[in-house]
Amino acid sequence: MTLTKRIFSGYIWTIFGQWIMRLSGLVSTLILVRILTPADFGLIPLAMLVIGFFDLITGIGVERYILLQDNLDDHLLNSSWTANFILKGLMVIAIYALSGHAANYFGDARLEDVLKFVCITQILPAFKNVGMVKFIKAGNFKPVTFLGIISRLFGIVTTLYFAYSLRNYWCMVYGSFVSELVGLVGSYFISNYRPKLDFKFHRHLFEFSYKLMFRGVTGYTRSKLDIFLVGHYGTTAVGKYSVAQEFALLPLSEIISPAAVPFFSGVIQYKNDKTVFYDKVFKYLSLVYLFVIPAICGIFITAEQIADIVLGGKWVGVDNTIRWLAVLMLPFSLQGVLDILYDSFGKSGTNTFVDILGIILIGFMFYYFSLENLDEFVMARSAIGLFIFSFMILIAKIAIDFSIKKMLMILLIPCIGSLIMLLSFYYIYTNTDLTILGLALNVLFGAFVYFISSVLLFKLLKNKSDLWHFGYSLIANGASKFIAR
Repeated sequence: MTLTKRIFSGYIWTIFGQWIMRLSGLVSTLILVRILTPADFGLIPLAMLVIGFFDLITGIGVERYILLQDNLDDHLLNSSWTANFILKGLMVIAIYALSGHAANYFGDARLEDVLKFVCITQILPAFKNVGMVKFIKAGNFKPVTFLGIISRLFGIVTTLYFAYSLRNYWCMVYGSFVSELVGLVGSYFISNYRPKLDFKFHRHLFEFSYKLMFRGVTGYTRSKLDIFLVGHYGTTAVGKYSVAQEFALLPLSEIISPAAVPFFSGVIQYKNDKTVFYDKVFKYLSLVYLFVIPAICGIFITAEQIADIVLGGKWVGVDNTIRWLAVLMLPFSLQGVLDILYDSFGKSGTNTFVDILGIILIGFMFYYFSLENLDEFVMARSAIGLFIFSFMILIAKIAIDFSIKKMLMILLIPCIGSLIMLLSFYYIYTNTDLTILGLALNVLFGAFVYFISSVLLFKLLKNKSDLWHFGYSLIANGASKFIAR
């Protein structure tokens, strides 16, 4: 199978699984937001904030390390699996002991019991069959996707059952436990590999993990610092922020991100040929931002409709949070790709500088400007996101000779097309009805204007750059196949 077919096949299976899980997850969320309060939704992110931090400290990046190796032998798999579950066990002990202190800090006694239960849940993935990574290494994402769907569905059914019977936040805790348990058991049914204890650990695993952990901790601190700071406004604000973030980043998390794993597993074979490697990376980024930028603009226009129609009356005022958080798709889309590039070129620690800058800026913004409410916080947060996006490109240029010129070419057409779309909304047509039909009409109108604008721009500029020619060819071939049908 060629690289293109391998990546495409992996992407199709991954995104199929993501769509199934997202569809079922959306149905679940739509039900839960009408049963639970924003304060209930705020409790779980606070628990995962604590657990996620310890998870990163004890995490050793087993899957990514294995994928980077040329040969997968039993010693590599077994020693990686052994190291992983030992460190996860230490994580559980630490969280269980500190759960009371975390609850006191955030001022919510309910958090202690939730942390104690959830930390036990988090050790289940450590015992998952490490043989599943063989499927990913081979570009066979079908069994991995199938298991993900099954475990997610079991978790959702459990969540909804307890939501109706308990009508409180424990439904999400129990659902998470069942999902992880099904994933653990299912991994041993799907893969015939049987891991064994092996305490002769790979030295390079820990060297790799040290860099990955340091980057992971700083990256996690930067990304989750938002939840930590919003926690000062109360669990209700955390709940609104978390749900708003989920819907604001939906295009990234459910359409763009699923392509990252198959892209990484397929393109890594070209890491020794920098020209070919970068060519494929920039073409991938051109597709990403061709979708992300208009998605951000579309969410800006339709945020009020999304909040009212999708979330309901308990979530009044969350539309502004959705609107500004959508801007964060711009840096988040690039960060994952740069992580892959840094890992491939042996500079895994480079992105740490960007993360540290983000942490400093977010903390400075919060404490120096004394942001008084959630609306002020998200507006300032989006401004920092835009600055960090520019800084990421500059650092990548210095560290790995990332082309700023090509990145600007990638952004030019989506930005112009999105600007035309926004102007069309303001001067030609906008449906302000808070109905599903009104939302659908806005989406269709915006997509039509953006598509026509982009096609004309690509046609005009296709001979000026190989990236623009690639974009035009992709659209032209797609349109031809659609018409042929």
